[in-house]
Amino acid sequence: MRRLRPPGPQRLARLVLLTPLLAAACIELAPKEREDDVPDTGAEDGASGEAEGAWSGSFADGALSGGWWVEETWETGACVELRLQSDAALSDWSARLLLDAPVETFVYGGGGAEVVQESAQVLSWRPLAGSTALDAGGGVASAYCAEPLVRPSAFLAEARLADDDDGGGGSDGGGSDGGDDGGLPWEDEPTEGELSSGDAVLTWSFSGTWGYEGCYALTLDNNADYSWTADWDARVRFSGPAEPVSVSGLSVGTVSDDTLSLFTGSPVAPGGTLAGTVCLEVGSPPLSMEISP
Repeated sequence: MRRLRPPGPQRLARLVLLTPLLAAACIELAPKEREDDVPDTGAEDGASGEAEGAWSGSFADGALSGGWWVEETWETGACVELRLQSDAALSDWSARLLLDAPVETFVYGGGGAEVVQESAQVLSWRPLAGSTALDAGGGVASAYCAEPLVRPSAFLAEARLADDDDGGGGSDGGGSDGGDDGGLPWEDEPTEGELSSGDAVLTWSFSGTWGYEGCYALTLDNNADYSWTADWDARVRFSGPAEPVSVSGLSVGTVSDDTLSLFTGSPVAPGGTLAGTVCLEVGSPPLSMEISP
């Protein structure tokens, strides 16, 4: 097996030069096995996990679909290639990738479209300025490098169909197009905030939508001078129905129609920080928190 190294300046320069060229062509989306680069882990495509987990997978939302695979790894991180294709002619699009673990160091993001870190477990994937349109069957190629190895666990996309540019304000699949029309029910709600209970502080930010789904990046800090026990939990009340459809980084239980319990089943040391993402069937910002350490 060849020895893998961290992506030095030459590697990153190659990613920057290569991916725009790939984006100019119609892209084959089905991730292919790379027997020379990727060890046989026995995992199925799309599975999540740690180093022994999946090395490739696929995603789809509305008119946009694609695939990812781990391209290069080193002792503390990895680079992941991304491919995206549209089933319809689009005038604009954007997407968010929810990751299976928090990013400690974001090393690189780019190519035929921008890849930007929004929060510990959310990447924003959006077209370059002046290159927002995609033809039906057209595609784009990008990549990101991060420490540790983090894989996409969910894909949320928004797309404006080319035939909606006459002012209709529509977006494929019901997602928000960022325009003045067709806004989502909670568009006037706050998009970030901070809640506290005792010595616990929960910082949250709105991190993506699709249809009537809202995702929130959560960071919980133990500012006490003692450890939380393994059975700690933080009960968070939301402004509306709190029915989780996707969760990463934290365990979640339902307390009532508008309240969720966040927990890990492990102690949290003084000064410890936990991060995760919760997507609700209907977006509803957090309103209050009660911690039981």
